[in-house]
Amino acid sequence: MAAEAALKGKKIDQAVAFEAAEAALADAKPMSGNAHKVQVAKTALRRAIMKAMAKSVYAYESPSAQPHDWLA
Repeated sequence: MAAEAALKGKKIDQAVAFEAAEAALADAKPMSGNAHKVQVAKTALRRAIMKAMAKSVYAYESPSAQPHDWLA
């Protein structure tokens, strides 16, 4: 719900995707020895948001267009 609130009504860019990922995992409590996985999850979520946004924009503009390689 926090991630949705961070995204709702905004133009999605890297900064907004970062905010949404931070909000989604704000209450994450890592177990001992795997604190780095919270950051991994934030990065994965940010990339997923940007990839989904790119695909929706490209689908709207041109069904045959492909998202940029950096989103892969």
